[in-house]
Amino acid sequence: MHCALCTAQNTYNELELLTVNEQVTTVITATEPIRFVDISTDKIAGDQPINNTVRLKPKEAGHEDGECLAIVTIVTERYRCQYALLYTTRLTEAVTDKVVQPEEKNAYTNPAVSMLYYSPFFGPVVSKQNNH
Repeated sequence: MHCALCTAQNTYNELELLTVNEQVTTVITATEPIRFVDISTDKIAGDQPINNTVRLKPKEAGHEDGECLAIVTIVTERYRCQYALLYTTRLTEAVTDKVVQPEEKNAYTNPAVSMLYYSPFFGPVVSKQNNH
């Protein structure tokens, strides 16, 4: 059974694309603290200078235009997002500043983070961590 509204997985063709160049630092800013970052290959250098920001840059030149250097996965307290990093030889095409947009966020339930809900019958209710 296929559900048009349900997406259990994404493929490479469905990822957001960011163009990168070894002379340009790409900064990705999340809307909340980042818990985990994965860079799928060693072609990209990256760090996390502050809790909601990641810096990325190709380690070296010599790649073909449009070559996928890596896929970066960013996991925050409540969502995750993925970007394919495509190489460009043209500095003017390299992304320098990227803010995670609402449509790029995939909901993520982190059992270590409590959520506060408001019930009209009980008032504020705090969800508990899953203890499996």
